[in-house]
Amino acid sequence: MNHPERPAVPPAQPWAFPTTRESTLANGLRTILCSRPGRETAALELVINAPLRAETAGLDGTATIYCQTLTADISQPLERHGASIEAYPDFTDTRIRLETPVPHLAKATHVLTQWLEDPPLTTSKTRHGVQRRLHQAHHEQASPRIQALHAIHAELFPADDRTSRPRGGTPETAADITCSHLLAFHDQYISPTTTTAILAGDFDDIDVPALLRTTLGRWTARTTQALPPVLPAPRRTPRTLLIERPGAPQSQLLLARIGPNRHHPVWAAQSLASHCLGGSVNSRLSRTLRESSGYTYGIRAIAQPLHADALLGFELSVDAHATSNAIEQLHAVLAGMPEHKITETEAATAAAHILGSAPRAFQTPRAVATALADTAAQHLPTGYLTHLNESLRTLTADAVASAAIQAYAPQALTLIVLGDASRISRPLEDAGFGHAAALDEHHTAHG
Repeated sequence: MNHPERPAVPPAQPWAFPTTRESTLANGLRTILCSRPGRETAALELVINAPLRAETAGLDGTATIYCQTLTADISQPLERHGASIEAYPDFTDTRIRLETPVPHLAKATHVLTQWLEDPPLTTSKTRHGVQRRLHQAHHEQASPRIQALHAIHAELFPADDRTSRPRGGTPETAADITCSHLLAFHDQYISPTTTTAILAGDFDDIDVPALLRTTLGRWTARTTQALPPVLPAPRRTPRTLLIERPGAPQSQLLLARIGPNRHHPVWAAQSLASHCLGGSVNSRLSRTLRESSGYTYGIRAIAQPLHADALLGFELSVDAHATSNAIEQLHAVLAGMPEHKITETEAATAAAHILGSAPRAFQTPRAVATALADTAAQHLPTGYLTHLNESLRTLTADAVASAAIQAYAPQALTLIVLGDASRISRPLEDAGFGHAAALDEHHTAHG
């Protein structure tokens, strides 16, 4: 019996980020369109040049309450069209994210445009937003992870830098926010001339330019305030900070520093280094602290781009009695990098994981729109993600090893420990991460 020959399977071609089309509407709104054939939902993201530093001094939380009021106002009207809305401010921009079935895109975008054109902000809505923010702040104070992130921002950035303070403000600053503050924030910073709209989906049956002209293209607000440029944060002497949480069964550990952001040529190598050290279950830190010692369920790498810098580091939770041992192992792995450099296998595995998971990670219009929105917020060209993938494919192990040593040398890292000091068996002064200081649960210095 003759069997047909097995067909030859060609090698898989390198995945490329979807192409985009860019234009500017008559009202000054920049638009980026990305076609995703066969997708039944569309994603619209607005990147507004209204970062947290746009808030009035002493009124941290204004942008958060503004965004929460927007979503509360239009969530129900959007639900009639099967759409959902998110809005939040960050250190680089204010973001509005809309997802909707493609046939309802025009109606959903119209609902959003109406609110942006004339936001129905009232005293009652503002009071409700303030109360909601106060409840959220209470929950944040109970989260060791969030408290560690607040502490590292306060430690690494100057007090007069908005990046040093919680995104949603503190209960003290949020309590003073009124409707007039929300309206002033809107009038000063929210307009089409300061906004980039990213739209991803299957638009074969839709005239997208016409849709945008008749919705967001009719948004006519003009901002009255310009933001000054952002300068890199001054570097502070790294130290170890223990924040007391009496009775805590676990310690929250956060190692971090300020480093280069996505504009720097080292970002690609730095990203692979981060992945090799703590970006997956097979990373060095995970193998040591999770697989070998059983001190933690896992380690999370942090690489958060900011306007002029990036926050780089690792975070994990460990059993309280294992805190000292875990810190020693963290130090040993990072201090040993010059001798035990990132290997060819480690670098290749990290690159294969990042590049191999990209087709799945960017399968939905939302994921594509969010990635493009992030690059827009960081003032990067639309082709940046394609360029980054090409860089990841060609990086050598030596380049990754050099980036790892430069970015994550222990003497350059600040260590935050949230835990019960009575359960930490050895002094943190001996940890090797710099001078140790102690704060109580209210972040007040003691001892």
